[in-house]
Amino acid sequence: MERTANAALNDNKKFVRKNVEKLKNLGQEIFEAMNDLAQRENLEPSGAGSELKPAFSSLATQRQVAIRAKAKETQEVLNEKALLADAANWKSAAQEVKKALEDTMRMARTNNDRNMIKNALKQFNFMSVAVERRNEENMQLCEQILEMGVNTNHLTNANEKMEKELSQKTTRLEALENFTEKQNHKIKELQNQLKDMKHKVEQAKAVKKPNPKEEAQREAALKAAEKEIARLQDEMKTVQTEAAAKEDELVKEVEHTLAKLYDTEDTVEKLKQVIENLEGQLADVQEQAEEYAHQLDITQFQSEAKQSQQSSIRDQYQQRINEYKHEMDDMEKEITHLKDVIKLREEAIALQEKKIGEILAQMKHQAIAAAALPPAKDATPPLGASPEMRNMLARLKGEHETELHTLKDYVTKEKQRCEATLRKQENEMRLQLTNILKESNRLLRAINRFKDGLAAIFEKEGLLDTAHDVRQLNNLPIEEKPSDVKIILGQMAGNAVELLVSVELKIAQALMNKRLELKEALMPRQRTLTPLVEVDPEIEKLTKENGYLSEKLEKTQELLHATEVMLSETKRINDEKYKALLDRHKALILHSSSLQREMKSLEQAFREEKKKRDMKLRSMKGSMAEQARQQETLVTQLRMDIASNKRVEKPPPDISQLRLKVGDQLRNLSLLESALKENKISLELHTITCDIINQTIEVPEMRLRHMFERYIIFRRMQEQKDELISKLEGSVTMEQDKKLQGFFARMETRMSENINTWREKREAIKQERTNLYEQMLAIFDAVGQETGLSLARPTEKVAVFRRQRRSKAHPVLGPQGVRMKVPMEFKSNKLIGTSVTLIGDHGPFWKMPSNLHGGTDLVTVPKILEMDIDSRRKTAKEVLQRLGMGDESKKDQPPSRPSQEPSVPPLATLFPPISS
Repeated sequence: MERTANAALNDNKKFVRKNVEKLKNLGQEIFEAMNDLAQRENLEPSGAGSELKPAFSSLATQRQVAIRAKAKETQEVLNEKALLADAANWKSAAQEVKKALEDTMRMARTNNDRNMIKNALKQFNFMSVAVERRNEENMQLCEQILEMGVNTNHLTNANEKMEKELSQKTTRLEALENFTEKQNHKIKELQNQLKDMKHKVEQAKAVKKPNPKEEAQREAALKAAEKEIARLQDEMKTVQTEAAAKEDELVKEVEHTLAKLYDTEDTVEKLKQVIENLEGQLADVQEQAEEYAHQLDITQFQSEAKQSQQSSIRDQYQQRINEYKHEMDDMEKEITHLKDVIKLREEAIALQEKKIGEILAQMKHQAIAAAALPPAKDATPPLGASPEMRNMLARLKGEHETELHTLKDYVTKEKQRCEATLRKQENEMRLQLTNILKESNRLLRAINRFKDGLAAIFEKEGLLDTAHDVRQLNNLPIEEKPSDVKIILGQMAGNAVELLVSVELKIAQALMNKRLELKEALMPRQRTLTPLVEVDPEIEKLTKENGYLSEKLEKTQELLHATEVMLSETKRINDEKYKALLDRHKALILHSSSLQREMKSLEQAFREEKKKRDMKLRSMKGSMAEQARQQETLVTQLRMDIASNKRVEKPPPDISQLRLKVGDQLRNLSLLESALKENKISLELHTITCDIINQTIEVPEMRLRHMFERYIIFRRMQEQKDELISKLEGSVTMEQDKKLQGFFARMETRMSENINTWREKREAIKQERTNLYEQMLAIFDAVGQETGLSLARPTEKVAVFRRQRRSKAHPVLGPQGVRMKVPMEFKSNKLIGTSVTLIGDHGPFWKMPSNLHGGTDLVTVPKILEMDIDSRRKTAKEVLQRLGMGDESKKDQPPSRPSQEPSVPPLATLFPPISS
């Protein structure tokens, strides 16, 4: 019997091992198929992204970085915090925890355990309510963030539209400037013609004896010329008024668009701040939710059935298939819509090309007609229609470019949307795998806890050997960060089945032993009777042996009956297990076959969709290439036209001749301050520009200070000269003569040194001014590119001289006068400070005491006086008058220096020492 029981047990073990191996192989096949599917889905979007990367715009870089960061976070397969952050996962986990707590409360034996479990369930209900509220708040915040993102997208689109309008307005302004320049050129030509006519009239009047016929012809010509002049003046006035009106309109439009741009920029900045605040709140809420999830993960323990898991996975796959079908339908609708839009765009482009061809034909016809016309003799040549046609071509080109730009933007957005859907699908697949792994980890933990609980129950019941055997069984390994999820899931399934089968065998053995012990304890023992009659000891001995053998036989019979019962029970259990395993095997085979069919259908649909998208992309690339070729041909043609009609550019201005008013510089400073307050300019650029402007403002102050110092020295020198002349007129002794000669020698050397120093200072100031102007022009360009501010720039100084009317016979020039450039350089042979002529009474001037006697007197100046140089001007006028009269004799004057350089005394002799 023992042999048959051992054979049955061995057969049972072999059968269980075979079933376990079959289950292992089946699990490995299922998870290998799922692994291949995930690898294909991961590889296909990456290839599509690498092909579509060059089409992405530079404005979407920040969004791509955020998406990649989220993808990296989702790549962690076993991140339970990220899984519990999802509301659906949290709800399912909370329901399972509640079920586990309720089951444990039912299975609890003592009231203390039940009360503890009830309190735990209450706390868990409170935590679940708090987490649900937090999830609702998170959903609201996410909706607000999405709305803000949509608003920002709308605002960015509006900003782009405004920028396009501003570019169009700037092109219109440039066209108007070209038109005004041409009108000014025409006006100059008309003025030259007027001058020629006037010159002819003066020649006609200068003739002494004119013929009557010639006089009549001249009068008729004069009348015709006057009429023509009046007509030309009227045309000039109308052209000027039209140009001024157009300029005013364009300036108003540009100001309006700039105001709109500033408003939109302010709103965009405010919305960005609101979004940042909402994102910060959402991050705080997510941290709190993660804390709640961590606390909940400590208290949760349960075991979940595999059938519910399979049904949930099947439902998820069906939902995924339905979603794919819906997405495929939406993509087909969008593709048809895009085809219609592309057809409409192509028709519009064809119409524009027809218009351009008609305009080019008209231009050629007009050019031929203009070439065929004879040139006019007296009147101005008629204007051709080339500027208008150029404006038309520029406008058509701008419309064409805007349409192409919008098409490119639409294509890029569609590509980004397709890639976003693919990434979403990848993330969902990864989340599903992580959910499966998480649930399997929970099952393994539950099995380990079940094993430990079973060992504790055996210890309480007194079955220490079986408890020790159960504890000796290895726990199921749980990997938190695996390398390959599907292989690990297969290993987990095999290990779980082996451990459960071994635990069942241990439980069966323990129950059989316990049952046998109970039977032994409940069996009635035979009572020994005291013999009434004395019995032979041998007979007594035989009876005892017989009783002992009968008891032993009864025990063996009971053992045999127990073993028969155990064998029947084990057969029944094994049959039930075999049936369950067969049913599970069939169900898993059916499920795997359905999954494989679904995967094949999905792969086929995905391949077809990929082929369609590739065909669509190729067609769109071909259309874009054709449009780019047409655009390049138009651009080259326009460039050739512009190069043929290109006017002569002006040479760059001389920076040393540029000037800028102090008022304009102060206005520039105020504009920069306002721009800094509005955050339109960076702080570094603002400080550099303000420093350069302040340095340029200080340059005229330095020049004025130097001029005052030179004038003070000049006046003191004049007084010393007058005093020396007054002393030389009287009698002079030898000692005084020697002193005077030594004084003259020292004065000459000091004056030459001072003149050189003043000249070096003046050249240094000029060089500093030119350097500052160069820096100013460069930094103003940078400010204009960054902020769009139009600051006042240094320009060439132009003097306007007007001629007075001398006689009635000669005609008078118009209000424009004669323009001529005045050089700002001073000759070195002139006196310093003699380039300004003063008219009228100049008031008192400074009278400084001479320093011949070595006196040290303080100088007190009540106010700054004007420069007194009338004497020099009067002497120059007298010399010119005498030379004009023919008198070359020189007037008796006191001896002066042979050179015309200004005589300046040394600075050390002008002021008293500090000690006095």
